[in-house]
Amino acid sequence: MESAMPEEEKQAPLEASGEGSKPEAEAEESTEVEAVQKEQQIRKSIKKPQAVGAVLSPEEDQEFAFDDIADDNGYDTDLEEKTEHAAYDHSGRTLYIDLCKSAGVVPASYYLRHIADSELDMRHHGLGTGGIKPLCASLASNSTVTKLDLGDNWLGAAGGLQVVHMLRENCFITELNLADNKMGLDVAKQLCEVLMANTQVTSVCLRGNEFDDRSSQFFADLITNNFAELGGFTIGKALMENSSLLELNLSWNHIRAKGAKGVAEGLAANNGLKVLDLSFNGFGPTYGLQELSKAIKVNTCLEELNLSNNRITTEGAVLFGKGLTLNSTLKVLRDIMVNDDFKDLHYQLLETMPELKVEVGVKVPHREKAKVHPMMKLRNFVEKRGMKMIDFFNTFDKDRSMSVTREEFLEGLEESGLNLTDEEVEWLINDLDKDGDGEINYSEMVAGHAEFSELEKKALAMNSVSM
Repeated sequence: MESAMPEEEKQAPLEASGEGSKPEAEAEESTEVEAVQKEQQIRKSIKKPQAVGAVLSPEEDQEFAFDDIADDNGYDTDLEEKTEHAAYDHSGRTLYIDLCKSAGVVPASYYLRHIADSELDMRHHGLGTGGIKPLCASLASNSTVTKLDLGDNWLGAAGGLQVVHMLRENCFITELNLADNKMGLDVAKQLCEVLMANTQVTSVCLRGNEFDDRSSQFFADLITNNFAELGGFTIGKALMENSSLLELNLSWNHIRAKGAKGVAEGLAANNGLKVLDLSFNGFGPTYGLQELSKAIKVNTCLEELNLSNNRITTEGAVLFGKGLTLNSTLKVLRDIMVNDDFKDLHYQLLETMPELKVEVGVKVPHREKAKVHPMMKLRNFVEKRGMKMIDFFNTFDKDRSMSVTREEFLEGLEESGLNLTDEEVEWLINDLDKDGDGEINYSEMVAGHAEFSELEKKALAMNSVSM
């Protein structure tokens, strides 16, 4: 017969069992706390890279987590947000993050925040060759960015080639700034090849890239270069192939002779250019104007042409006017100096182009109204200083080639202190540049002086007879 057990003793084993499990729970909680603390210590000990595009060491790469990237005013990155996986990433965001991770390169949060904008300004971000590669790879498939500024990023030749590869794939970018990246000759060659085939890019800035004279055979920087004959011929060939460039400034480039012909022939085959500035070059009746007249006859897109300061004579104006009779798109001929001879040409053109409007600002005085011939001023100036014409000419002719350009002659006149008005300078240069090639040879200067002396003698003889 079983003896009755007190109620307290029956509950004892259960209570003992509960007390035995409590230390185990506390041990597990302590382990979790230690793990969290250890993870925090690891995070604090990681030395993060200081610039976008910096490459991590193998040790840092193993421990570096993308959600630890610091955001320094938009130049480093913060990728705490989760990436949404779409069927196709039109921005290239996912590809950019993946490539940065695989290359151990710090992504640029500014780029990620503005990757869907139409205008992307990445100037001064210090991308370098490491940072530009994943960025260009993602831009190759980007369909939103149309204006891209990569100026001053020290891309170098390697980085410049990455941009070239991107442009081969991207068909949405229309404006591109690559200034101050020191890309060099090889990039110039390949970039030119891409732009000739690209139908979208309408504006490119390439200053500060160490493109020397050898680069002129690939493309033109357009402003304040000295392309002369070879450069003008090459630019003309480029115009034949390009249909997306809208505006071209070739002023002050010494383009003359075969170079002038090359540009004109390129314009004839071009079907996209709307504004062309050819001022302060060597287009004349002998070199360039005849071809330019032919180009104007067949060109159907050019709207504005600047031919100021090209020493276009009456003969040249007649040649060019023949081309205008068949042109229906040209709207503006800028800064052309005219005189009374122009009126006859104007009336002839009105017969075939009744809607033609001519706006004349300041009327150009006739030469005969000048009180003193500029050659007389030049001769008196030289004689007063006990010089000869050859001595005066040599002050302009720095390389002793016995030939100076229009610009060199102008600079020399200013430096000498000879006081001539703008009208007299233009008059003098037109008289001396007999062949209209844009240069003044010493022989032309001597011939001009001799011609003036003969005219002076005849004038004196006539005066003596009339008296």
